[in-house]
Amino acid sequence: MNTILIIDDSTENLSLLFDLLTKVGYKVLSTSDSHKAINIATTALPQLILLDILMPEFNGFEVCQQLKSNPRTQDIPIIFITGLTETHEQIKGFELGAVDYITKPIQPEKLLARVASHIKISQLQEQLQERNHQLEAQAASLTKNRNDLLSILNQFKVGTIITDADGRIIFISESCITFEALNQNKAHGQQWEDALPFDINEKEQLRLMMKKPAALRTPVSLTWQNQAGQHYWLECDIRNDPREPKQHIFYFYDKSEVYHLRNQLSQTHYGQMVGNSEAMLQMYETFERIAQGFWPVKFPYVWSNGCRIWFHYLFKRSEIY
Repeated sequence: MNTILIIDDSTENLSLLFDLLTKVGYKVLSTSDSHKAINIATTALPQLILLDILMPEFNGFEVCQQLKSNPRTQDIPIIFITGLTETHEQIKGFELGAVDYITKPIQPEKLLARVASHIKISQLQEQLQERNHQLEAQAASLTKNRNDLLSILNQFKVGTIITDADGRIIFISESCITFEALNQNKAHGQQWEDALPFDINEKEQLRLMMKKPAALRTPVSLTWQNQAGQHYWLECDIRNDPREPKQHIFYFYDKSEVYHLRNQLSQTHYGQMVGNSEAMLQMYETFERIAQGFWPVKFPYVWSNGCRIWFHYLFKRSEIY
């Protein structure tokens, strides 16, 4: 059972949210004391926090900042619940680490949909992290037997490719069957650049990441479309083989479900902020095309609220691609 912590100085709001969430099966903790809320979050580690902004003594922004600075609570998704509609207030919340905003008066169906989506995203991320930890633990314990390592990699639902010192593929896990063109027998011995079905820019990102020291490498975001037209959004983590440091291991994590959930939330949120008129929808289409490319975008010197909104919209959309 997922646990949700509600922090609000209004007993009426606490009662409303408590009844709404418990009826659909969530375990709910609640408090009107912002200081006490931090202790509850640190001890109970809820799956989600609903946080009011306007509270006496210690406001929601300060609570969020403290929770995000604590390693025990920094990964808990926080949704602000507020009557504030000013853009700069909402931007401040996102900068502090909140994942979403819900404005008052609360609409039950919208709140439940947002809560369910963010809990699902959080769970998927935890599963990916756990798989990564399992892979690291298994790889570290295998120092002699190559067959044991390859057998373990085949058991994980993470696409895995190993290349030798010259970049030729020497192992492809069974979970790589997602890539239709990556035939296990045909791809063996090929250069990874020739075998992997990504575009030139994405392959260049992978090459640059391979050249970096292991401690400085970060996951590379990739996209791929199969023959049926289905899109995949992946993250590739590149490691040196613990047995042969000159060899590389590519781990491919399928993050398509997370992408689709975030995309739905992003479209809903920004649609509420700037409207759904015909003119605004045309601007959405224009910015969507810009977000898919690789080129600089110049904003006016005068930094108005309108420019700020479009900057954050473009930034968020470009992260997806």
